Amino acid sequence: MDYFTRLDQIENYINKMGRVSTVDLSKKFKVSEQTIRKNLSELEKEDLITRIHGGAKKKSGFKDRLEINKASKKKLCQEVAKLLSREDVVFLDGGTTYYYLPDFVDTDLNCKFITFSTLLAQKLIEAKHKNVYLLGGLINPNTLETFSYEALEMIRQMHFNLAFFGTSNFSLEYGFTEQNLTNLKLKQVVRERAEFAAVVTTKNKFGSNAMSKLFDYSELDLLITESFDNETINQALANKIKLVQV
Repeated sequence: MDYFTRLDQIENYINKMGRVSTVDLSKKFKVSEQTIRKNLSELEKEDLITRIHGGAKKKSGFKDRLEINKASKKKLCQEVAKLLSREDVVFLDGGTTYYYLPDFVDTDLNCKFITFSTLLAQKLIEAKHKNVYLLGGLINPNTLETFSYEALEMIRQMHFNLAFFGTSNFSLEYGFTEQNLTNLKLKQVVRERAEFAAVVTTKNKFGSNAMSKLFDYSELDLLITESFDNETINQALANKIKLVQV
């Protein structure tokens, strides 16, 4: 069995079983556990499965992920809504946090929203926002986000008053990092075209680093996150960036 065939079959097996161990995969595919771990790393980089201790599990559906830290995400979105002004041009990242933003934004502000999240675009329309722009391209079935090189070139011609990003992980040492590489460059170009940029994230993303660098603290104007129980962390973050905590 060649390398890519094995990757496909491992992914299919994990999706079928829901959760499997490295040992079981090693036995089923007749390769070493070290080889299986490398294969799982590749599948995780492609955002196809989720690594867990001793194995892997099926990627959670987007709607399932919406329920994780739901109350905190709503509080974060309330802080984002406070920053919006009439007729602002606003970029909104994908992910699950911003899904709740339309619940807190007055349609009378007449903001223009640009996003590559199909679910967020739909939610904005349902909330009666009239100026919603969905960047086109191929839809990732796991994230319900679009990507195309044409969208990247379109972004280079645009100007944003505000840009709000998510992040896979963040730490004091390495700043903001990203696991999903698909829209990494697009986000970085959006930052170049935005007057004001913020990362909005729950605190469970803190303390580890994903594969690729997204932003340094110095590249952003604001971090909106939850308050940590450890006051040392709160102060360390405040020393690096303007900070709003909920």
